[in-house]
Amino acid sequence: MSKKLESIIDGITKEYNEFAYVTSHDLGASLRAVVGFSDLILQRAQEAGTLDEKTLQQLDLIKASGLKAQETVAALLRLSRLNTRHWDMTVVALNKAVQHAQEEKAVEIDGKNADITSTELPSVFGDAAVIKRVFAELIDNALKFAR
Repeated sequence: MSKKLESIIDGITKEYNEFAYVTSHDLGASLRAVVGFSDLILQRAQEAGTLDEKTLQQLDLIKASGLKAQETVAALLRLSRLNTRHWDMTVVALNKAVQHAQEEKAVEIDGKNADITSTELPSVFGDAAVIKRVFAELIDNALKFAR
Protein backbone atom coordinates (compact mmCIF):
# COMPACT_ATOMS: atom_id res chain seq x y z
CA MET A 1 0.00 0.00 0.00
CA SER A 2 1.35 3.45 -0.86
CA LYS A 3 2.35 5.91 1.84
CA LYS A 4 -0.25 8.40 0.56
CA LEU A 5 -3.06 5.84 0.81
CA GLU A 6 -1.90 4.77 4.29
CA SER A 7 -1.93 8.42 5.35
CA ILE A 8 -5.46 8.91 4.00
CA ILE A 9 -6.70 5.75 5.78
CA ASP A 10 -5.02 6.82 9.03
CA GLY A 11 -6.66 10.25 8.78
CA ILE A 12 -10.10 8.78 8.13
CA THR A 13 -9.66 6.30 11.01
CA LYS A 14 -8.63 9.09 13.37
CA GLU A 15 -11.63 11.23 12.33
CA TYR A 16 -13.99 8.27 12.75
CA ASN A 17 -12.64 7.47 16.21
CA GLU A 18 -12.98 11.11 17.29
CA PHE A 19 -16.53 11.23 15.89
CA ALA A 20 -17.45 7.98 17.66
CA TYR A 21 -16.04 9.26 20.96
CA VAL A 22 -17.78 12.66 20.81
CA THR A 23 -21.06 11.17 19.61
CA SER A 24 -21.07 8.44 22.24
CA HIS A 25 -20.25 10.99 24.95
CA ASP A 26 -23.07 13.32 23.85
CA LEU A 27 -25.61 10.51 23.43
CA GLY A 28 -24.47 8.96 26.70
CA ALA A 29 -25.11 12.20 28.60
CA SER A 30 -28.60 12.52 27.12
CA LEU A 31 -29.41 8.89 27.82
CA ARG A 32 -28.19 9.17 31.41
CA ALA A 33 -30.60 12.10 31.85
CA VAL A 34 -33.52 10.14 30.35
CA VAL A 35 -32.81 7.08 32.49
CA GLY A 36 -32.14 9.12 35.63
CA PHE A 37 -35.22 11.32 35.37
CA SER A 38 -37.53 8.46 34.41
CA ASP A 39 -36.24 6.52 37.41
CA LEU A 40 -36.79 9.53 39.67
CA ILE A 41 -40.34 10.04 38.36
CA LEU A 42 -41.07 6.33 38.81
CA GLN A 43 -39.84 6.35 42.40
CA ARG A 44 -41.78 9.47 43.33
CA ALA A 45 -44.96 8.30 41.61
CA GLN A 46 -44.81 4.89 43.28
CA GLU A 47 -44.24 6.45 46.70
CA ALA A 48 -47.07 8.94 46.23
CA GLY A 49 -49.36 6.57 44.35
CA THR A 50 -50.18 9.36 41.91
CA LEU A 51 -49.99 7.49 38.61
CA ASP A 52 -52.04 4.60 37.31
CA GLU A 53 -50.43 1.22 36.62
CA LYS A 54 -50.34 1.70 32.83
CA THR A 55 -48.47 4.99 33.13
CA LEU A 56 -46.00 3.42 35.56
CA GLN A 57 -45.40 0.61 33.07
CA GLN A 58 -44.84 3.13 30.29
CA LEU A 59 -42.30 5.03 32.41
CA ASP A 60 -40.58 1.74 33.20
CA LEU A 61 -40.44 1.02 29.46
CA ILE A 62 -38.85 4.44 28.85
CA LYS A 63 -36.23 3.66 31.47
CA ALA A 64 -35.53 0.17 30.07
CA SER A 65 -35.26 1.55 26.54
CA GLY A 66 -32.83 4.20 27.74
CA LEU A 67 -30.69 1.56 29.44
CA LYS A 68 -30.68 -0.54 26.28
CA ALA A 69 -29.67 2.50 24.21
CA GLN A 70 -26.84 3.20 26.68
CA GLU A 71 -25.58 -0.36 26.18
CA THR A 72 -25.74 0.07 22.41
CA VAL A 73 -23.78 3.34 22.53
CA ALA A 74 -21.16 1.73 24.78
CA ALA A 75 -20.86 -1.23 22.38
CA LEU A 76 -20.40 1.12 19.42
CA LEU A 77 -17.65 2.95 21.28
CA ARG A 78 -15.91 -0.34 22.05
CA LEU A 79 -16.21 -1.30 18.39
CA SER A 80 -14.67 1.99 17.28
CA ARG A 81 -11.72 1.33 19.57
CA LEU A 82 -11.03 -1.98 17.85
CA ASN A 83 -9.58 0.03 14.94
CA THR A 84 -6.75 1.31 17.14
CA ARG A 85 -6.02 -2.01 18.80
CA HIS A 86 -3.14 -4.28 17.85
CA TRP A 87 -4.55 -7.63 16.74
CA ASP A 88 -2.81 -10.69 18.18
CA MET A 89 -3.85 -13.22 15.54
CA THR A 90 -3.52 -16.88 16.46
CA VAL A 91 -5.44 -20.15 16.35
CA VAL A 92 -8.22 -19.91 18.95
CA ALA A 93 -10.09 -22.91 20.34
CA LEU A 94 -13.65 -21.60 20.59
CA ASN A 95 -14.60 -24.15 23.27
CA LYS A 96 -11.89 -22.69 25.53
CA ALA A 97 -13.01 -19.15 24.71
CA VAL A 98 -16.56 -20.03 25.75
CA GLN A 99 -15.26 -21.67 28.93
CA HIS A 100 -13.20 -18.56 29.82
CA ALA A 101 -16.21 -16.32 29.17
CA GLN A 102 -18.36 -18.53 31.42
CA GLU A 103 -15.75 -18.31 34.17
CA GLU A 104 -15.67 -14.53 33.80
CA LYS A 105 -19.47 -14.36 34.11
CA ALA A 106 -19.79 -17.07 36.80
CA VAL A 107 -21.31 -14.76 39.42
CA GLU A 108 -23.96 -13.47 37.02
CA ILE A 109 -24.70 -16.99 35.74
CA ASP A 110 -25.15 -18.27 39.30
CA GLY A 111 -27.26 -15.22 40.21
CA LYS A 112 -29.70 -16.03 37.41
CA ASN A 113 -29.47 -19.77 38.08
CA ALA A 114 -28.70 -20.11 34.37
CA ASP A 115 -27.31 -23.08 32.51
CA ILE A 116 -25.01 -22.10 29.62
CA THR A 117 -24.49 -24.83 27.02
CA SER A 118 -22.93 -25.00 23.58
CA THR A 119 -22.19 -27.61 20.98
CA GLU A 120 -18.65 -28.65 20.06
CA LEU A 121 -17.03 -25.64 18.42
CA PRO A 122 -14.10 -25.48 15.97
CA SER A 123 -10.84 -23.64 16.26
CA VAL A 124 -10.54 -20.41 14.27
CA PHE A 125 -7.86 -17.90 13.38
CA GLY A 126 -8.39 -14.65 15.27
CA ASP A 127 -7.58 -12.56 18.33
CA ALA A 128 -8.25 -14.72 21.41
CA ALA A 129 -9.01 -11.75 23.70
CA VAL A 130 -11.54 -10.29 21.26
CA ILE A 131 -13.22 -13.65 20.68
CA LYS A 132 -13.47 -14.27 24.43
CA ARG A 133 -14.96 -10.79 24.83
CA VAL A 134 -17.56 -11.59 22.15
CA PHE A 135 -18.64 -14.73 24.01
CA ALA A 136 -18.71 -12.85 27.35
CA GLU A 137 -20.95 -10.18 25.76
CA LEU A 138 -23.24 -12.86 24.30
CA ILE A 139 -23.57 -14.51 27.71
CA ASP A 140 -24.13 -11.14 29.36
CA ASN A 141 -26.89 -10.24 26.89
CA ALA A 142 -28.52 -13.65 27.26
CA LEU A 143 -28.59 -13.21 31.04
CA LYS A 144 -30.00 -9.67 30.80
CA PHE A 145 -32.87 -10.76 28.60
CA ALA A 146 -33.54 -14.15 30.22
CA ARG A 147 -36.95 -14.56 31.79
